[in-house]
Amino acid sequence: MILGNEISVLFFIFFGTRINKLFSILYNKFRKREKIPARINPNIKRTFERFGTTGVCFLSSVLFSSQIGTGAVTTLGVSRSRVFLWTNLGVSTMAVVMAILSVTAEGLVTTLVNL
Repeated sequence: MILGNEISVLFFIFFGTRINKLFSILYNKFRKREKIPARINPNIKRTFERFGTTGVCFLSSVLFSSQIGTGAVTTLGVSRSRVFLWTNLGVSTMAVVMAILSVTAEGLVTTLVNL
């Protein structure tokens, strides 16, 4: 599971800009007019300024897809290696936390059922 996420994060880091350009070209082709390039979402920029690269990469795996967080952070100009490192550490940490919670929850449920 973690390896698959790492591969998809690498995919979004290296090809995310090209994929975005392709979708923009297709979108504009069907709309029959050019769209003015949008600025960076102020909420994303404010969150990035508040938590930094590490915080956004860790929080993206919790709040929404790590691939979306990766794409958002790389558009802000952060180095690809830092994004890859912190995103994978965040996903790995989340996997360990979920594994511990699942074992703990299993013990709790069995004690409640055996009452």
